[in-house]
Amino acid sequence: MVLAKHLKQRRPVTRELQARGLRMTAQRKVIAEVLQKAGKHLDAPEVLRRARQQLPGLHLATVYRALESLKKLGIIDELDLMHFRGTGHYYEARTDKDHMHFTCQRCGSVLEIQTPLFEKLKAQIEGRHGLSIRVARLELGGICGTCAAKKEKPERISA
Repeated sequence: MVLAKHLKQRRPVTRELQARGLRMTAQRKVIAEVLQKAGKHLDAPEVLRRARQQLPGLHLATVYRALESLKKLGIIDELDLMHFRGTGHYYEARTDKDHMHFTCQRCGSVLEIQTPLFEKLKAQIEGRHGLSIRVARLELGGICGTCAAKKEKPERISA
């Protein structure tokens, strides 16, 4: 699950591509648009599936190359989301504000969390160690509120 407010904070991927001088091929443009419009974190095969709706001949190797170039430029982020569904990596358009990801280890839902405490922590680390943090990622895993509530409800026994 991605909170709607984070979708509004995503940087325009195609605009970022142009601003960084990367050649705008049809494949990169479509892949960038897929990531921009995604309502959730996507793995490479899902990016391919969605992109093939516009470019039927697209290959998975092309998707991986495009994702790698977008990642190197800092336009998208690669996440492992606690490797909930195997060893796959997931991608999202970078947002203007850093956020954390919480993955429910029971149902697999993903919650994006922004909090002033995270910003304070980054500032404290910068000050104490003389750093300038440009990217911060924190992935948390556990049980979401919905799954925790389901477990607490007693099971009914049929008579």
